[in-house]
Amino acid sequence: MKTTFVCLALIVCALASIAHSASITPAEVNKAWLEFRVNQNKEYKSAEEELKRKAIFVENYLSILDTNERYARGEIEYQHGVNQFTDMTAEEVAQTSFGFRGDIEGDVSGSDQIVHVESSRLDAAPPATFDMRSLMNPIRNQGQCGSCYAFSAIASMERAYQLQKGVKIALSEKQLVDCSASYGNFGCSGGWMHTCYNYAIAKGSYSQAAYPYAPSANTADARCKTALTIPKLVTWTKIPATTNDTMLQSLVISKGAIAIAIDATNLSPVRTGHYTNCLTTRINHAVNIVGYFTSPTNSALNYWIIRNSWGTGWGNAGYFTMPMSANPCGMKNYMWYPSYV
Repeated sequence: MKTTFVCLALIVCALASIAHSASITPAEVNKAWLEFRVNQNKEYKSAEEELKRKAIFVENYLSILDTNERYARGEIEYQHGVNQFTDMTAEEVAQTSFGFRGDIEGDVSGSDQIVHVESSRLDAAPPATFDMRSLMNPIRNQGQCGSCYAFSAIASMERAYQLQKGVKIALSEKQLVDCSASYGNFGCSGGWMHTCYNYAIAKGSYSQAAYPYAPSANTADARCKTALTIPKLVTWTKIPATTNDTMLQSLVISKGAIAIAIDATNLSPVRTGHYTNCLTTRINHAVNIVGYFTSPTNSALNYWIIRNSWGTGWGNAGYFTMPMSANPCGMKNYMWYPSYV
């Protein structure tokens, strides 16, 4: 009963905020709530839970409207939108839908390499734009499981295999979630991309069809005991944080979907535009660089194209962009690519 009163109080406060806004009415907010429930197929286990989720939704929805008004005035570079996270707090999203454990070191044994790259080693300047989205498998959804590290690792492995073997394959994230604990990962509680690579080097990879994804971890799955030889990863490389943008562009073209990690604390409501509301030190979510754009006249317009693992209903069909600044959202702190040769 106490929780119900708290939820009602939150809704009252949110509706009071609406009263001070000339651009939205309580009826319009309620309409948005009902549409959200239908579009996201949201069902709640109790009336109390529904009240709680509605209170959070109203608060987030008003924030979305405010953010988009600021975007329209040219004050910020990104727009927000309603998606599967709009009835969740930022803390809940972080607990259920991130998963990069940048706070502690993973197992760095195995094929740990660091490549020292210089722009002078480039045979030619990379093209002004590059976009591999149409060449990759469809965007996937990690669901409420801290498995972003597995999705980032798999996206980079699939693209590396396609580049080096000439064959497009779909590999299993669930295998990494279930089976790579002894290599330093923690199932739905997070992990690292390089430890996924170490596992794939030792054990090989299942196809996605043979080991389909579910947002849970099962370390007792019998498939974890099977060693596979095809496709078997050969090595991986860590890219140093000092790598300049020109060299990184070249690596995106030649090595594939670079696995990176960023501060995604404020990423969940983003719809379009450049994600900039982040820090360079608070790294918590794994994604992939899959392209870039550079302007011949204004470097302030340059940006990276980033692949996420939150489904196609999030962001720009599952993707987003970040400005090509010194170290946007900390993305250069952790960068890897795998290799099958």
